[in-house]
Amino acid sequence: MAGRGLVHIVTYGCQMNEHDSENITGRLVAAGFEITDSPDAADVIIVNTCIVRQSAEERAVGQLNSLFKHKRDRGALIGCAGCLSSAYGRKLLKKIPHLDFVLTPQDIGDVAEIIDDARKKRVVSEYRERAFIPDNRFNLKKNAYRYWVSIMKGCNNYCSYCIVPFTRGREVSRPAGEILDEIKRLAAGGAREFVLLGQNVNSYGRGLAEPLDFVGLLRAIDAIGGDFRVKYMTSHPRDFSLELVEFIRESDKICRHFHLPLQSGSDCILTAMNRQYTLEHYAGIVDYIHAKVPGACITTDIIVGFPGETDDDFERTLSAVERFRFNGLYSFYYSDRPGTAAEKMEGKIPLAIRKERLRRLIAAQDLITAGIHAGMVGLETRVLVERWSGRPGQVFGHDSENRVLVFDGDESMFGKFITVRIKEAGKWAFKAEKI
Repeated sequence: MAGRGLVHIVTYGCQMNEHDSENITGRLVAAGFEITDSPDAADVIIVNTCIVRQSAEERAVGQLNSLFKHKRDRGALIGCAGCLSSAYGRKLLKKIPHLDFVLTPQDIGDVAEIIDDARKKRVVSEYRERAFIPDNRFNLKKNAYRYWVSIMKGCNNYCSYCIVPFTRGREVSRPAGEILDEIKRLAAGGAREFVLLGQNVNSYGRGLAEPLDFVGLLRAIDAIGGDFRVKYMTSHPRDFSLELVEFIRESDKICRHFHLPLQSGSDCILTAMNRQYTLEHYAGIVDYIHAKVPGACITTDIIVGFPGETDDDFERTLSAVERFRFNGLYSFYYSDRPGTAAEKMEGKIPLAIRKERLRRLIAAQDLITAGIHAGMVGLETRVLVERWSGRPGQVFGHDSENRVLVFDGDESMFGKFITVRIKEAGKWAFKAEKI
């Protein structure tokens, strides 16, 4: 056994889970563990889980079940982290008999001690309200120029379909001084992109002693010296400030990508979802973005087949997609999540109808995206080169509008901003050339 043991980490889910896994990795290395890419060599295997949808939960449980052979053949410790741990806690020990420890996001700081305890007995880190927000002091990452930065945790909105408030807890904002110090330190070390993380970044600052909102935080970050850019996720339309649009128009550092989840084009369904805005309120935000930030990229999330969704409700969603002409969308059919209000609602939509509605939604958006992309051929844009594209001699990166670009290059470009011209538009990415 190397040091205190070899650890293999599998990550599912959102950017917060990726950030948590980087934090777990760094803390374990600092405590004397080593990290391995091979589960066959690992003394400890941790699966960092997501259960925002039923399919995500099934994948996570399937992955944990598949690790039985490592326990049986080599005595490896098997651990579950992430939202599955928060939602089910001690029940997981019965559901997955070979599981050795359960680690909630609130207890990441204790991961090394929990592994040590699990060598003696099975350990459950029960979910509790705890204002633990990982920063990058412990993070260990392969990409040294792109960083997740947690600015808050939790959510107070309680959308009726969403399990996040039950797994990540109530909103807690991180003090601005900590955030700014972290970004200054990382920017001085060569970081070129920061992604500010929060379930609802637009409500940043509530409860802090310092009178600073999300736009104020962005202004303070924008004033930090250095050539870097800033993204953020996720916004809630109810709390979205038009002042944010004005500031992004002025800034050279804040990316011109607005991810603004709509979820449904029907006011009846938005009310049932407890989204606390109307379609027209949402439309006012989109129209303002287009007017003030020409060329901005707007993407969204949509759920189809929510309980009680009629054919007319779904057609209103299709009409909204046609109206707003999103650059892209993340779409899902509804699935029950434990403990949410929607789980108990009547009017559940048959799976076949949910799947058909999702198919129609994706087809409608694909046509819109193809038209938007075709109009971008010839555009010049500045790309942060991130890695190899998977094709020999080609590199991959995103621009400020979150477009994916692939072009000829080499490893010396990694972590640098390169200006390119778009030559060809694809469904998911653009082919470009360096200029």
